Amino acid sequence: VMTQPGETDGYTAFDHVKAIMDHAGENLIEYVLINTEKIPEHLLSKYLADGACPVRCDEGNIKRLGCRVVYGELLGFADVVRHDPIKLAKAIMDIIK
Repeated sequence: VMTQPGETDGYTAFDHVKAIMDHAGENLIEYVLINTEKIPEHLLSKYLADGACPVRCDEGNIKRLGCRVVYGELLGFADVVRHDPIKLAKAIMDIIK
């Protein structure tokens, strides 16, 4: 959802997928889930102040890796931005069906 300062600065969704494939094998990933839910401004500004930013989706590059891109609202909010486990599980189950 967000980059991690000093580790994934400037990473796009493609960069994350490519890094996994480079370490685990190219045919491992068939689907890439991309969040479409807007991050609340008060949380976004906190992350931006710490040097993190939202991970951009570069769908064309992901598709060139042979992956299918699936979009959905996947966030859960508290005092941090994370994937909501229930939303994520539902999205995965929808793909499996």
